[in-house]
Amino acid sequence: MNSSFANLYLNTIERLTAEAALLRYIEQDLGQMEHYPEGGRPPVSFPCVLIDIEDTAFDEMGEQCQLGEGILQVRICQPTYSASNNLAPEDVRKTALSYYETEQQVHEALHGWAKDNFSKLVRVSAKTEKRNDEYRVRVLRYRFGMEDYSTKTKTVKITRPDPTIVT
Repeated sequence: MNSSFANLYLNTIERLTAEAALLRYIEQDLGQMEHYPEGGRPPVSFPCVLIDIEDTAFDEMGEQCQLGEGILQVRICQPTYSASNNLAPEDVRKTALSYYETEQQVHEALHGWAKDNFSKLVRVSAKTEKRNDEYRVRVLRYRFGMEDYSTKTKTVKITRPDPTIVT
């Protein structure tokens, strides 16, 4: 693909598939966790990761090259399983907190990882979304840098004919 962002997305899916075994579904974030039928469930398999590329700013570097810096946002989504309070048995609490294990796998797969024209990903934030449903969503944001040469003038080399004259 020619799109740097499409390649970052595809490479991220490949990386998470290989390195985060707890994940069952990885997709672009198209609002799956916000737009689903009332009484229904989101169209994903849990636990899942929804990916978006945000807040990318570019500077011109000359020679039709741009240097960009942006954010790869990863939303880790799963249903809340059980109680994690002090009165719950330890095995129940561990099950309730399993989303942290999923988050750790995702973080270990992405932090410091680089591919193609992108610099190493660096985690800049992690937070929990406040939601009005039974799903737990953790949002990890990773900063990356990139070089984009896609608008560089393409040159075509044409071979010159042999200048000898044939008589």
